[in-house]
Amino acid sequence: MKSSIILAAASLFSFSAASPTRRDEDPAWSFSVYQSHERCTGARDPYSGNGSQECSHAIRNGSFGSYTRGRIRDDCSIYIYNNGDCNPESIIDILTSAKEEGCKQPQLEVSGAASFRVECKN
Repeated sequence: MKSSIILAAASLFSFSAASPTRRDEDPAWSFSVYQSHERCTGARDPYSGNGSQECSHAIRNGSFGSYTRGRIRDDCSIYIYNNGDCNPESIIDILTSAKEEGCKQPQLEVSGAASFRVECKN
């Protein structure tokens, strides 16, 4: 009985020592989108990644009405577009680590943000 307890305690110690949480596992970028055009209410969909991401238009219901910036590494930028093909002429916002936090809505009178692309230099 005593040896079983010692063995169980030793296996717990070795498991916790073998799986530390490392800072470099944090995503390079993250943000959340909301279906509602009302200031960040309703269904929320989080997005995150560890590097650049090509144009993404797989967004619930085809677009989103408001969004919040999460963690963004200094070398990353999130480009938000009002069309589904990330056309550079359709950029409605760029999220960076310098951009203030809080709920954002497209500044243009558009039907919603339909796609995003992420560019990280490293």
